[in-house]
Amino acid sequence: MHLLAELNILELPPTKQNCDIREALCRACGITVSITMFTSAISQKLADRAGFKDLYAIDYADLEKINPIFRYPGIQEHTKSIRCMYIIYK
Repeated sequence: MHLLAELNILELPPTKQNCDIREALCRACGITVSITMFTSAISQKLADRAGFKDLYAIDYADLEKINPIFRYPGIQEHTKSIRCMYIIYK
């Protein structure tokens, strides 16, 4: 995980090209699963298209109820939830 973070792979939007790079890097390192938190509706839609599946999702409103520190003013105007998503490289 640190290797991917150091190379900023985790910060790239999940476009086809970036997912190909991520997959190649994971395969080269013997990593078979990639898990990422997608925080915006746009990145979530791109992740869906790239083949990522939901591991867990929580609405921002519910997240704020759990702990007010997780209050993100205005986020719900464009994104309902935060989604933890994964992809398996076979």
